[in-house]
Amino acid sequence: MQTFLQILVSCSFLILVSGEALTRLDSHDVVSNFIRDDVKAWEVPASLRDNYVYYWSGFDEEGRPLWILELGKWDIRKIVLSGNKTVSNFHKFVDKAIFNIINSMDLNSTEPDSPSQVAGLIDMDGFDYTQLASVPTVEFILKKFKYLVPVIYKFVSHGYIVNTNAYAEILIQLLRPILGSVMERVEIFGTNKLKWLPRLLKAFPRDQLPPWYGGDDTYKPIKAYGGGFAGMLPKTGNIYKWIPVSRDSFPVSAVEAGLYKGNKIFIGRAFYGRSLLPGRFSVPDRKVFIAGQDGEIGMFNYEILSAPPGSVKWVDYDSTISQIPLNAIEGGHAELFHEKLYIGRYQYAESTFVGCVQSSRRTLSVQVEGRVEVFAERTGVQYLQIKHNFLSM
Repeated sequence: MQTFLQILVSCSFLILVSGEALTRLDSHDVVSNFIRDDVKAWEVPASLRDNYVYYWSGFDEEGRPLWILELGKWDIRKIVLSGNKTVSNFHKFVDKAIFNIINSMDLNSTEPDSPSQVAGLIDMDGFDYTQLASVPTVEFILKKFKYLVPVIYKFVSHGYIVNTNAYAEILIQLLRPILGSVMERVEIFGTNKLKWLPRLLKAFPRDQLPPWYGGDDTYKPIKAYGGGFAGMLPKTGNIYKWIPVSRDSFPVSAVEAGLYKGNKIFIGRAFYGRSLLPGRFSVPDRKVFIAGQDGEIGMFNYEILSAPPGSVKWVDYDSTISQIPLNAIEGGHAELFHEKLYIGRYQYAESTFVGCVQSSRRTLSVQVEGRVEVFAERTGVQYLQIKHNFLSM
């Protein structure tokens, strides 16, 4: 008589070769199969929304969206045993999840640094014998993953699986022949947090992770679906933030502004009286240079703008538009009426000059060769904004 494990292995093999298994998608169908109006409009039932959690956590060091799936807590056995209607809804639920993940990327962008893939973290904590002991459940999981192979292959750059206990390890071994070369992009860790936590913190910025994965206590996801995260709003700090910098430190994800006299410069800001003004940070000088009333001023107390790679872009400034776009990045405020100031730059003679865009005057104020210049509109004037796919979904 076959052992239980032999039954599972046979199940995996049959799914791999059987014509009755769900058909794998052709490459050109990968996107169109999920980006559909009916998927977008479908409302997730509360029973699925509240018990099957996944979330857009933040971004990796390359600016790719990071998605977290707490798969070990998903009771797939309950889905399988609940009947055809629940199973059908779960298929739609998975399609909706893929829809959301694909939409976190800007696939229509022509910019070379726009993310075309995502990073993934799967937590198997909670996966137990009851899931593995149900052959229909295992068969369902394997079929579902086979259906998803093309989209995983196309859109997942790299992934991590943590809290892999003995039962989860068996499931992963059954999935290996189905996932094929996709597994080469995945790092698998056991239940020892001391081993996988340093690897996650090396791959992802701390402020892009929940506290239970080594992240900050003030963490909020970009977008969460279900469970304890339901209703959480995106926090701008997950996209960009201002970091106080000492003479011995400098943020890895500092936003570049361009070149100034052949040297790379970054976005900084500093107080000037009661105004908080953006300007250029010079690494050799260890100062932020802002446009003061009497000319250029170098400030020793400052903050540096930090953002995930590929999450921001420079766009041409149009003074004929009365309002600053909602995704423009705030750089500080003016003393008068505490008016918001936005980050702008002017490129001239192979150098970049950083300053502030003041919407009430429709002008860009920058320091040029030690003096302050005010531009209403001119070729080379740009402001900094968040790319639309990095905004709230």
